[in-house]
Amino acid sequence: QAAEKYRQALALLDKVPSNPEAEDVAHKCRLNLAQCYLKLTSFEAAKALCDGVLEADPKSVKALLRRGQAHLGLDDLRAAHRDLLAACRLEPANREARGEYEEVKQVMEAHPTLADRLDDLRVVQQRAAAQLNHGQIEEARKAFELMRRECASETI
Repeated sequence: QAAEKYRQALALLDKVPSNPEAEDVAHKCRLNLAQCYLKLTSFEAAKALCDGVLEADPKSVKALLRRGQAHLGLDDLRAAHRDLLAACRLEPANREARGEYEEVKQVMEAHPTLADRLDDLRVVQQRAAAQLNHGQIEEARKAFELMRRECASETI
């Protein structure tokens, strides 16, 4: 329900002539909506909102933090690491950013090949989704079976 309110607020702000105050409010609404999307596990939507905020304000710590969290939800450890490190550098006292960064760093150090494996699985997943969209059911089934075996293996 909160997400809907933020979407409505953004729709209203689109009708307001551009000015610094309206842009600031829209920026805050996008970040709050991104937080809602994170809680709803709509990681792509959260990432897209943060991308928009960062285009306007590349030093937005909240946008970097939330995009890093979205990347984590999307299993993109490298991108999460990059954004969370940037947030920490901009605001070293930010406990949430520091905690998220330390977690990602520890996972990457403990499992040095994990980021590569997740990248590979993401490629297989995208290929399988494209095959489904083109009616190539058997090929997609094989790709999903490969993903299932990889995820079940103890090497991840």
